[in-house]
Amino acid sequence: MKILAIDIGAGTQDILLYNSKENLENSIKLVLPSPSVQTVERIKRIKNDLYIDGEIMGGGKIKREIVNLLNEGYKVAIEKTPAKTIRDDLSQVESLGVEIVEDYSYEKNLKNSSTTNIKKNNSKTTPKISPKIDSKINPKIDSKINPKIDPKINSEINPQIDPKFLKYSKLSFKDLDLDELSKTISKYELNYFFDYLAVAVQDHGYSPKMGDRDFRFEKIREKLKEPMAPEEFAYINNIPEYFTRMKAIESNIKNYENYENYEKNKEENNRNNENENENSKNQINKKFKSIIMDSKFASIAGAIHDEKINNLNSFVVIDIGNGHTMATSIENGLIQGLFEHHTTNLDDKTGETITNLINKLVDGSLTHEEVHGNYGHGTHILNPISKLEKVVVTGPRRGIIKNTDFDYYNATPGGDVMMTGPVGLIKSIEHHLKKEKKKIEKE
Repeated sequence: MKILAIDIGAGTQDILLYNSKENLENSIKLVLPSPSVQTVERIKRIKNDLYIDGEIMGGGKIKREIVNLLNEGYKVAIEKTPAKTIRDDLSQVESLGVEIVEDYSYEKNLKNSSTTNIKKNNSKTTPKISPKIDSKINPKIDSKINPKIDPKINSEINPQIDPKFLKYSKLSFKDLDLDELSKTISKYELNYFFDYLAVAVQDHGYSPKMGDRDFRFEKIREKLKEPMAPEEFAYINNIPEYFTRMKAIESNIKNYENYENYEKNKEENNRNNENENENSKNQINKKFKSIIMDSKFASIAGAIHDEKINNLNSFVVIDIGNGHTMATSIENGLIQGLFEHHTTNLDDKTGETITNLINKLVDGSLTHEEVHGNYGHGTHILNPISKLEKVVVTGPRRGIIKNTDFDYYNATPGGDVMMTGPVGLIKSIEHHLKKEKKKIEKE
């Protein structure tokens, strides 16, 4: 079984190309700037008006850069769907001075043409114009910035562009770009056809009735009604609508050219694995099964599968990320409780805050109000654990744990501290396959 696992964080996207027939530590790994970091850098280079289309993605510092662009006197128009990258409440986005527009507003009369059947997640450069010609005449489209565009030339070459947006750079929001990843892989002569695509992102979920922090923990409580393995937080074709970021990735995957479900194409996948021709070599295949997961639970799942902690039974796993920190108490391989906080609130340089939270998580005395009242997300504890054998730590800001007196271990599943999330995704696939196999055997 071959798996392409991608953990999309605030700073990096960590990618693992896994083959179950090979040693995990021999897997091809890539650590690249996250899509939000790339998007921020692209916005920084823009020195003219900006039009944004695409999907919901991780926000990061995107809002700040858009505000900076507005403060420099430039206009920003953004379609309704990608606008939710900034805030789910579009009135709050408009309050920044951004213009909210309907989908496909960049291309005039597009709604009345045959191109209305094109999927939203596909490339939104004008269909009737050659991409090569378009990129030369208007390299602003698809994230390439050139503010010195001549609107007269642009309108002659691409008459479908609405005159209102002729001087606008055009940028697409997207968390997952399989075409670009395919190009990256092809540079290294990788002959890689996979059975599963696994993606992890953090998704607070959205409800108009409550804030993001409250809604996220309401859904965690609904899911974690009894102790369970972190792998249970992975979704296979059953992502709830309120997880808008994960749904955007799911939609993106389904629209990846000739996407079809795995079962219908199993025979073709096997044939590709055995006998690939030169035309298909080094490209990502179009037919696979996908799994999508919250990045925090993917990281927890990866950490507990580090072979060096196999002898532990009662311990805490903490993922200290750039923006958020999640800690889970584990006993018998199952989550017994957890808390989630903003990392900046934990870095008090003394270790006192994080020590107190972990100790209370272990003995079961930590309350939701204690974390939420300090601007964290919350707490949900089912049971205390019998003892604390070790604190297993991961995440880019794991150094914070050094300020404590805990006996800690830096998780390195697959021999790499950066691959905790991707390994968690792989283990989640294996977990669900085992469950499915047991279910079939019972029937």
